[in-house]
Amino acid sequence: MAGHVGSDSDADSPAKKIKSVTLSSLLTGPVSLLKIDIEGAEREVLLEARNQLPLAETIICEFHFKHATSGEELAEILSLLVEKKFTYHVESAYSSTKSILDARPDHFVRHSLTIRAINLNA
Repeated sequence: MAGHVGSDSDADSPAKKIKSVTLSSLLTGPVSLLKIDIEGAEREVLLEARNQLPLAETIICEFHFKHATSGEELAEILSLLVEKKFTYHVESAYSSTKSILDARPDHFVRHSLTIRAINLNA
């Protein structure tokens, strides 16, 4: 499996291929904490490892709003957590002294949420 590193702001720089592995290949036994902060690929990674998620007692996931369908992706992640018997709490990771309503549009694009999920069967 391979991934790439690059962003829209690096338009002049070519993407670099990097070796990557799936979460399911790493999550082979019980873990007390699974921390996920992968800059916008949360949905894909959690769906790929859906059958192994119950091996985690607690999942902390940073969810990044990056595009128009981010709300649908968040709903899909939360539904997956409920399906796998987790309870969850979602809070804003926005850390400004100003209200999020007063934030510049580019700040909102980078807005993220922290999802804390506890396995009800652990």
